[in-house]
Amino acid sequence: SIAEYMEKNNPYCSSEDILELHSNGFGIGSHSLSHPIFNKLDFEDFSREILLSSQAISDIVSDEVPFFSYPFGIRGPKDFEEKLLEKSKHIKAMLGIKNTLNNLQRIFSPKDSP
Repeated sequence: SIAEYMEKNNPYCSSEDILELHSNGFGIGSHSLSHPIFNKLDFEDFSREILLSSQAISDIVSDEVPFFSYPFGIRGPKDFEEKLLEKSKHIKAMLGIKNTLNNLQRIFSPKDSP
């Protein structure tokens, strides 16, 4: 399963990896704290996932983190996005895709699928 693979292989960037990429000119963006399905969150959790992850990366690179990319490409509600962009001084763009196919079947087991 994906969960087993992630736990065994731990394919995440370390703080040092992130700082090295940023120092070499790469733009670093936020991708959430826990990879939730954003269209199922209330505004409080929606904001928390984005703002705290952005702040954590900002603390590592000592720079603003203006971009957020949705896990799985599933956007949150448009009114949540607008409210967050008004609330945040740092987030400038929220990137995602609109899925027309049920690509989540490739990501989640049937019992986990939204």
